[in-house]
Amino acid sequence: MGEPLVVGVLYVLPGFDNELVVRRLGGCPRPVELVVAPYEESHALRTAKGQGAPEAELRALTPPMSDEARVMFTRAEVVLTLDVPLDLRQVAPNLRWIQALGAGIAQFNPRRLREDGIILTTAAGVTAVPIAEFVMGRILEVWKHTRRLEQLQ
Repeated sequence: MGEPLVVGVLYVLPGFDNELVVRRLGGCPRPVELVVAPYEESHALRTAKGQGAPEAELRALTPPMSDEARVMFTRAEVVLTLDVPLDLRQVAPNLRWIQALGAGIAQFNPRRLREDGIILTTAAGVTAVPIAEFVMGRILEVWKHTRRLEQLQ
């Protein structure tokens, strides 16, 4: 069956179900090993990366990496994340694909990733339907005065 495809999940939301994700990836020609190892950078570091801040400034803001995350990075071919460490190629020699968990990718360096042979994809559009539903609900709430009606009950 071959070596497993190691997928690192670096940003975990409440209710994340490892087993469900692995089942949904069941059509993969290789067995999938999902490794959860949180790695999260501060908003200040993401912003500094996006603005091309000097490396010394970025390193000063970089959080320590857990041993769990370090091991995951050495094995992973795919990561689902908001953030990646500065020395990505050295930390993650097998990495081939980053799936960003948001639409914004300013904290990544797409040109550098391409040079390193790493594909970067985003989650742009994933929330379009829920946001549209929310907006329609709010419009109806205001138009029909549902909060006022609730107070009058």
